[in-house]
Amino acid sequence: MLKKILILAFCACGSSTTMETTWRSPHPEATLNNVVAVYISNDGATRRSFEDHMAARLNAKGIHAVPGYSVLTEMDQQDRAAARSKLIAQGFDGVIAVRLIGAHTQIQVEPTFIGYWGGAWAYDNAYLTTQTIVRVETSVFSLRDDRLVYSAVSRTLDPSSTEAAIASVTKKVAKELHHEGIVATAGGGAPAT
Repeated sequence: MLKKILILAFCACGSSTTMETTWRSPHPEATLNNVVAVYISNDGATRRSFEDHMAARLNAKGIHAVPGYSVLTEMDQQDRAAARSKLIAQGFDGVIAVRLIGAHTQIQVEPTFIGYWGGAWAYDNAYLTTQTIVRVETSVFSLRDDRLVYSAVSRTLDPSSTEAAIASVTKKVAKELHHEGIVATAGGGAPAT
């Protein structure tokens, strides 16, 4: 069922992503230097595509990131403690976990009016518009401290395809993580704000 919703949600037209909500740990923390991008989904093709896009977007900003599938097996992802130990042993200090939390189509009535008084009493030529809304949650975990350091919910409107939605979400999330200084750039440390 969720896969059908995802497919339907990703098949509307055009797309733009905004952040609806964000949260950052109130405790100052060192920025993450070596992260793994993980998309939580049973759809292997979409998961790999999302992880590839996210890692590429972060790397383009000078942040060392790899797709989760390149360092974690399917079995690793079933056991959080084992996955954490494996990632720490490989030198990773953070995980950027992303998951679809909702998708729906909204129908709106767009009325048109005839004249001042006529429009006050009745609609003329009203038409319907649809808008697909996809919400994605991003959670960033510090492996060193084993705790959540950042969380956000993004909203993408009318993605034309799964690839368009992935591109829009990963672009916005990578920009936010870079801007917020959650992840370190290749030059070391957080970006200047």
